Amino acid sequence: MEVRSERYGERLVLEVDLAGTELGTFLHRCFEIVGSRPDLADRIPELTGMNASASAISAIASAVGRFKTRLAASLQAKAVLRDWPVLMVDGDGSTIAGTADAIVQTQEGVWILDHKSGRIDDPSAAFQKYRRQLGAYVQAFEARKARVLGVGIHWIRRGEVTRGQIAPNRR
Repeated sequence: MEVRSERYGERLVLEVDLAGTELGTFLHRCFEIVGSRPDLADRIPELTGMNASASAISAIASAVGRFKTRLAASLQAKAVLRDWPVLMVDGDGSTIAGTADAIVQTQEGVWILDHKSGRIDDPSAAFQKYRRQLGAYVQAFEARKARVLGVGIHWIRRGEVTRGQIAPNRR
């Protein structure tokens, strides 16, 4: 699968007392909240239950704004659905359950994006680790007759999105 990475801003450097899963959950929630309602950025600590300084909140709000601007420009996003539940039984009888972090609706179809907050060195190589997860999301959306244009991983802390397509016979 051919993949392509695109930076939308500088790295997100935060001084917060969180690591690992806690940090990932916090950042996912921030992108959900501020992505939908930028006016709520100053309420991040209250809405997430996590302490964050004014400078951290400002950095997050700026990153979310740059991400949204890039989606609009590069994918011609008409709307973005956030934290969209995915549940289906595939042809083998396996249950596919998860949450697609961002469904980008365009005139032609949808892009499925997943936020990742871990540190990585090579976005293209790291993208391959999530191929199965993204392929399952594609199957679930196509089962609902959605036209899936492609998939992507949003590397939150890198300010970068890696996009690709998953061909039906390569899932």
